[in-house]
Amino acid sequence: MCKNLLIYSYISLAPGKLLSYHSHMKRMILAFAMILVVSCGGRPGADLSTVMRARPDQMRLVFDYAGVMTDVTETTIRYLRNIRERYGIEILVAALPSLEGRYTVNEAAVAMFSNWGVGRAFGGRGILLLLVDDEKQVRLEIGFELEDVFTDLFSGHSQEKQLRPHYSAGHLDTGLIALLEELEARARVKFSGEYDRAAIADMDARYLSQGGGAKYQLDAHASKAVFSRAVNTDYPAGDTPWEAWKTLIRKWRDRQRDPWLGILTPTARLAYRDYTGVPDSSFDENVRKYAEKEFTVLRDGDHAVIYFGKKAGWDNSPFLLCQTTEGWQFDLVHQRRYIRMGTAPDWGVEFSEHPYMGMLMDCFGFSGQDIPLTGEDRYTTDRDTERAEAILAREAQRAADPDNFEPVMALGRLYALTAMGRKAIPLLKAAKRLNPEDPRPDKYLAVAHVDAHYQYDAALKSIEAYIEKRPEDLFGRNFRGFILYRKGRDADAAQAFEAALSLEPDNCYAHYYLAYVYARRYNDASSLDPRRNGFLKRHREHVAKTRSFRDTHPLRVEKLERWLKAKG
Repeated sequence: MCKNLLIYSYISLAPGKLLSYHSHMKRMILAFAMILVVSCGGRPGADLSTVMRARPDQMRLVFDYAGVMTDVTETTIRYLRNIRERYGIEILVAALPSLEGRYTVNEAAVAMFSNWGVGRAFGGRGILLLLVDDEKQVRLEIGFELEDVFTDLFSGHSQEKQLRPHYSAGHLDTGLIALLEELEARARVKFSGEYDRAAIADMDARYLSQGGGAKYQLDAHASKAVFSRAVNTDYPAGDTPWEAWKTLIRKWRDRQRDPWLGILTPTARLAYRDYTGVPDSSFDENVRKYAEKEFTVLRDGDHAVIYFGKKAGWDNSPFLLCQTTEGWQFDLVHQRRYIRMGTAPDWGVEFSEHPYMGMLMDCFGFSGQDIPLTGEDRYTTDRDTERAEAILAREAQRAADPDNFEPVMALGRLYALTAMGRKAIPLLKAAKRLNPEDPRPDKYLAVAHVDAHYQYDAALKSIEAYIEKRPEDLFGRNFRGFILYRKGRDADAAQAFEAALSLEPDNCYAHYYLAYVYARRYNDASSLDPRRNGFLKRHREHVAKTRSFRDTHPLRVEKLERWLKAKG
């Protein structure tokens, strides 16, 4: 039952023009009905706090609280339904009368996108178009899963050059339909999968000539300015993994501190900026260890491992290489994330479904940071240049406006996802201070705490804060279960993973860890504990369920099978 403000007005009747009782009642009923429409149906009269807090209706796609879309609502809904049904992308349009001085349009769009769960049911493929009527402001908020096609340049042009001028001139319908056509065209490209970074850049090129907004041109300029710097070709990417390894050794022998080397991926070059001051002794030590050391090249497609065998000693830990458009390069992101040094002389390979795992399954293992990242949060070497350019663009934005939440947040996220957790943590904490209600700083702080330092207590605090704000997000439930599992809190871990399964029953990650959790609970239980047989039954159920994912998650199945065989 919605709350209504009933407004009474007195009707003066001119002499000799008496209204019939029925005519009067019809007008009163019509007036009252209009009040109900205004205050209940996603139209003017909605409370801003209520609207910002949660999506009012999970089935609707258009929320016209400003009453500005009357002439185009039906057409808009038809476009949005078509995009959702044909391309699996959820787009919502919300029009607000005002932000009442409580938010910028960017802040409001980010908060609504998160609180409303835009695209959550579509694997993160969501877009929110926010219109603010009093200042004719426009904002497109794009989900991470779509950023490779629905780029900043596309968003900037769509907002500032395509829709906002029409909106300001009183022709919202014209600008909105044009924007919907562009959104559908990009959705078609995303759905086809037949594109690469160069193809999207070509699509975006026309916006530069037309003007994509100063902010977006700054982003593009920031990236191009740095990557136009000549790469040091004295240390090029290799034609083979063997050549790449020999070039890396030569870099150490020459004590080469320049991060702009062809042997490094673009993201690795950015990471190496922090290590230009390393002492000569570090280079000399690497030469001593590896220059004459025998090795084997393991290769699986575009990924290769310089492998010294399964032997104790830090100098026997492997090196990871990837093949890119430049050739074979050192994959520092995966190296940092998955090749870990324990207490000397122990080294190990963190288990996860990363591209090197199949080659390194027989190595020592720790399994301390199997972080269940998906979609745009997963780092892949084929998009390394794109990630590096995004980092540079966000660094430029943050330098220009250090108290702007979005660049700080985006940069912290990118650092966290590219194994630069030590740089990510202070940025994400700053983002949390700038916008305490946004759930994203909590999510990526949890990731960074585990990736950088194995700080499970800090990570647990962050992921629980994230879950409180995003209770329906599968990542939060899965990652909380993993952290609790690593902390040995098996009963709590079981509860967390069961909550994850309630969100997605065919969730291999949760079934996989529940097989271990219930095995440990069975082994730890007293023979007199009446729950013990139940633990064994649940263990067997989750083993069987994990095995059913053999085609889609072969590494998890193989890892579990090896563990079962070792345990007898």
